[in-house]
Amino acid sequence: MVRIGQILNVSVIVLGDITFVLKQYNVDVRAINVESGVVIATEGATFSAGSSYRTSMQGIAQKLATKIAITPKPSVPVSQAQIASSSNARTKVEVLYGYLKIFPNELGEFSAEPSSIIKHINAQAQHGYNNWRIPTEEELSLLKANNYLGSKKYMSREYPSGVVLLVSDGDDYETISTRLEAEEKARAEAEAYERKYGVDLGLSVRWATCNLGASKPEEYGDYYAWGETNTQMAYDWDWSVYKWCNGSYNTLTKYNIISFYGRVDNKTFLDASDDVAKSKLGGKWRMPTDAEWTELRTKCTWTWTTQNGVYGCRVTSKINGNSIFLPAAGRRNHTVLESAGSIGYYWSSSLSTDFPHRAWLVGFYSDDVGRYDFYRYNGHSVRPVSE
Repeated sequence: MVRIGQILNVSVIVLGDITFVLKQYNVDVRAINVESGVVIATEGATFSAGSSYRTSMQGIAQKLATKIAITPKPSVPVSQAQIASSSNARTKVEVLYGYLKIFPNELGEFSAEPSSIIKHINAQAQHGYNNWRIPTEEELSLLKANNYLGSKKYMSREYPSGVVLLVSDGDDYETISTRLEAEEKARAEAEAYERKYGVDLGLSVRWATCNLGASKPEEYGDYYAWGETNTQMAYDWDWSVYKWCNGSYNTLTKYNIISFYGRVDNKTFLDASDDVAKSKLGGKWRMPTDAEWTELRTKCTWTWTTQNGVYGCRVTSKINGNSIFLPAAGRRNHTVLESAGSIGYYWSSSLSTDFPHRAWLVGFYSDDVGRYDFYRYNGHSVRPVSE
């Protein structure tokens, strides 16, 4: 296609694809620089069958044209003057001692903690984390001992002035003792959850009666992008907030088997650390695989119904007659909850090996239940299983 653009003597060529799943059109387009062959902008949308196709496509075209015409702003919401030109500058997040993540850039020198800047960085989940913070004096000592700091004075939580280098440990500033207490509490809660909510359907795994983040079967619960363990404020179409890429579908940094889509690591199932059910519940809980969802689809009867006024599917085992209820919780796209009450989307832990920027899920509505691969950045429901 790039060669065609050269023949036509154009500088940018636009490609895309349209899929029709569960009565909805999913449109994904990308603009490619003909000279370099690099994707310079992406845009997309989802709209229901029967809505104005022309209007939706015009909206996509206008947004894409705006992205092509405007030079992207730097991802860090501070001026270049604030970003220190340090000999210790890095291009990516580095991890010290297996837990302390180090922000790639120094933000500059400040006389007080730049709270608004840090808040903005965390709101954007820059570099895959949303809990960047000022390090403690002890952490600064570790950074200095490992040659991450220059000769300047650096800001710490105890002494809030100096050059700012952010860190994250993923524990929201918890001490080691507090972390151990939390882990012990989580194990006890997981065991109680398993005793109370695990349902034996006569299958290879036990299925939870509630979605992750819910306390009742009919509650929708939380929504997660595939491979992420925290909810997001927005699930955007341009991959900008997705954890396992560098801003686009073909710059994947984890879970990829095709070089076109980014760095290849040949991982096709989520690691335990990226399994949100495992992360939140611990114990034997985890996300179901694509094969386990297939088992649930083929060895159970799916009946569209309501429970306490909430639409969804009653899934009844053909083996022992036990059942679970899956609410039609819709999905999160941008900050909007779409299709709630009419469609259910539930992630598996399995990558789509043909299109590794997608992952497998089960989707259902009143007339059908099926297996689909969706873009990994979308916010979908999770129904845990236990071995």
